[in-house]
Amino acid sequence: MNEFKNIVFTSEYLVCIAGQYDLEQINVQILGEEASFSRFLRSKISHIGRNSTNFVVFRELPTGTIPKDIILLKTAEDQPRDTVHIWTGVILVSNTTEAVSVYRAV
Repeated sequence: MNEFKNIVFTSEYLVCIAGQYDLEQINVQILGEEASFSRFLRSKISHIGRNSTNFVVFRELPTGTIPKDIILLKTAEDQPRDTVHIWTGVILVSNTTEAVSVYRAV
């Protein structure tokens, strides 16, 4: 897992989100994690045993801090109005790799 060697474990942490979910369900899971006072940073497909999964990195925020909502879209889709681009990469969606971009409301 060299791709995560720069994680500072006192403020950043991993959450595994199974690749069987559709994009909307993954978005809901990320929003749910962010409701626990954290912020999405990035994701990487990795393996647990024989199974691939999304390893999603979050940063802890001060208690009571909930970031504005995010939205995950396929990279072919246009950036929504009133958002800023956060991250683009490949994740597992419905058990297939999908290029996505993440945007946050401003």
